[in-house]
Amino acid sequence: QVLREPGAPYLGDPLEPSRPMPLHVQRMAVETQTTATNLKRLSEFIHDGETFRTLPVLEQQLMVQQKDEMTEYAKTLSLRYCMALLAYG
Repeated sequence: QVLREPGAPYLGDPLEPSRPMPLHVQRMAVETQTTATNLKRLSEFIHDGETFRTLPVLEQQLMVQQKDEMTEYAKTLSLRYCMALLAYG
């Protein structure tokens, strides 16, 4: 899910933009979006790209492992961000 357009500033509560969120929550929002975007690009490269199939097998395996680990990181980060929205929103 897209939280904001890439590069757009994040200044406040998504439900009440006039009320600023704490800086650490703003950074978390940006990191959540960046991670989701990077994970989507990596997944597309692995699943849809002809280039991926031309890479050495070890590199392919490492990229799949990276995707799996990024997925877990994205889940944890998303949960933290949701908790922060509940706490500060």
